[in-house]
Amino acid sequence: MVEQRGAKESVRTTLVHRATRGPAPWWHSSRVFVVPQVISEHTMKEVADLCSWAVSIGFDALLLSPAFSLFTQASDTLRVLLDHGHEAGARVILRLPDRLCAGLGASESDDEARRAAARFLVRGAVEAGADGVDLRVHADDLHGPFTQARIAPQRFSELVRLVEAEALGDVALIVTAHIEGACTDALRSHLEEEWFHHLHWDALQSVPFDSKTLAGMLCESLDVHDRLGAVTAWSVPLPRQESTEEIARFLHALSLPGVVYVCPSFSSSGSVAGGGGETLRGSVALSGNYSESAFGCSELTILKRALEIREFGKLATASLGIVEGLAWSHEGVCVHVNGPIMVVVNTSASSVAVPHTASLLVSSTPVQIRADGWTLVPSRACAWFQAPRVRPVAPHFWD
Repeated sequence: MVEQRGAKESVRTTLVHRATRGPAPWWHSSRVFVVPQVISEHTMKEVADLCSWAVSIGFDALLLSPAFSLFTQASDTLRVLLDHGHEAGARVILRLPDRLCAGLGASESDDEARRAAARFLVRGAVEAGADGVDLRVHADDLHGPFTQARIAPQRFSELVRLVEAEALGDVALIVTAHIEGACTDALRSHLEEEWFHHLHWDALQSVPFDSKTLAGMLCESLDVHDRLGAVTAWSVPLPRQESTEEIARFLHALSLPGVVYVCPSFSSSGSVAGGGGETLRGSVALSGNYSESAFGCSELTILKRALEIREFGKLATASLGIVEGLAWSHEGVCVHVNGPIMVVVNTSASSVAVPHTASLLVSSTPVQIRADGWTLVPSRACAWFQAPRVRPVAPHFWD
């Protein structure tokens, strides 16, 4: 769509993603909080507190990683874990133990034992009342130089089909996955072969913080999913409070259509939190003071505000268009409109002034409002605005 704004401005909005028509299932618009550590029976109380906290700030789904022992215990421990999430008001997806996908590319593999373990784990998740199951594997384990031809991808596809068959029984669960380090071609291949409900990946976090690169990856990601009728699922790490670029990337990702998976991947001291241990002690999510020591007041405010706008603005299922030709924009600035909001990402070294006709909703860093009402978005920042009303160009003739 082209909009005339006087002799000096001709604005073009390119539609890159269409809105979802009609009612959509819950997994089309989820805001998923990921607990990065493996959960043991000893950390159940901490998980219950975390579930309530995550829902209170705007998440409506949880991705939890129970230890293998929770699936094998004769008690109802796994069901209790699920109840914590459901009582807090969230859907709960259970990540199956990583050992299920270990050694897929090995020359010798006990495939029958792997299939039996998959059936056992998924049935345990179904009986406990899970809303979904998740698999995690690294792309190098499927497509790396040490895997034998297509043995690993073939075994993975067979495993996924088995998991899906078990999960989509009388009580249907969604099946999700995170293939760490996957490139676009690998992502497309897995979407075509395995048909996950969500294949969440971190594409926007691994590219340079450059307006053209971000816009290109955004369009490419949406196109890959839209062509297959799949829901785009963005994996987004919680940013460090001292990194303005990470906060801008984070806010940019939350503005996009699809599902978001948010993972606190570092400890409150700033070090990376491992995912293979049996305890949650020391993680950023369970530091004991979620509002300040773990995230910082300003970061938590941004997160809550963004999740609130995302929910009520229905950003997950809205149309997205890239806006070009704005007279007030400049090189290094990308602008897109998703539903009722306009998002300005400034990757340049200088600030950009946004007209007073756009009301500021939230920004990754503090902004300045000029005397004329224009908003100055600083360098390396992201800001959301109430989208100005668009006036389409009047046709000069009729076909």
